[in-house]
Amino acid sequence: MVSSTGKSLVFPHDYNAREATAEPTACHPKMNEFLTNYSSDHTLLWALLIIGVMAVSAVGLHLFWNAVFRLVAALRGGLTKTPEDGG
Repeated sequence: MVSSTGKSLVFPHDYNAREATAEPTACHPKMNEFLTNYSSDHTLLWALLIIGVMAVSAVGLHLFWNAVFRLVAALRGGLTKTPEDGG
C-alpha cells in the first residue's frame, strides 16, 4: 500500500503474493501420498473405509451424547418413568 506521500506502507496482515505461489509444504508427506494413492487405486476399499469411519463416528457420538444426557438428567433429578406414564 502506498500512502499519499508516496511512501510504501506495510501492515502485518498484508498479503504476500510470493508466499502464496509457493507450493504448500505437507506436514506428513508419506500419509498424504498413501491417502492419494489408496483412494485412486482401491476405490471400493476406499469407499468402504469412508463408510466405516462414518459409522464408527456416528455410533461413538450417539454413545457420548446418550451418556451426557443421562448424566444431566441424573444430576437434575430428572423425571423417572413410572408404570402410570406407560414406561
